[in-house]
Amino acid sequence: MSDFHFENIMIGERHELGKEVLTTAAIKKFAARYDPQYFHLDEKAASDSLFGALCASGWHVCALWMSKLVPYRAEAIFTAPNPMEALAAQGPSPGVENIRWFKPAFAGDTLNFYSTIIAKEDWHKPDWGLVKTQAEIINQHGETICSFIGKGLIRKLPNEE
Repeated sequence: MSDFHFENIMIGERHELGKEVLTTAAIKKFAARYDPQYFHLDEKAASDSLFGALCASGWHVCALWMSKLVPYRAEAIFTAPNPMEALAAQGPSPGVENIRWFKPAFAGDTLNFYSTIIAKEDWHKPDWGLVKTQAEIINQHGETICSFIGKGLIRKLPNEE
């Protein structure tokens, strides 16, 4: 995509953001700092849990998705014909909706990260629009681990009146 303005973003666009293999060390490091529950920290205790093994925090999985989105977007912006204009078209996110964790993610799993444009809406500021994306994290078995709807503000094309 060379023009990042609201009018040129197409519903249905799907972007493959990248993949990552979860490691025991990464699962424990994230959990120790942000989600210190026993099934994220201790293999033995986790084996006796509902999950049956050490698994990643859902917040870890969401953070990994974001860690793939930012460089993906940066690469697209800075390889655009007019990078500064493309960068200026990007706004902040007013939040997410419907975070769902469907299955645990275990050490050794390969997670694939996707973003699909699902809706566009006018925003209360006339020079910005709201774009909604369906975020998906899918494991190596094709199973959806997590999904949510992300929202981002995108500048509209300048009105040349």
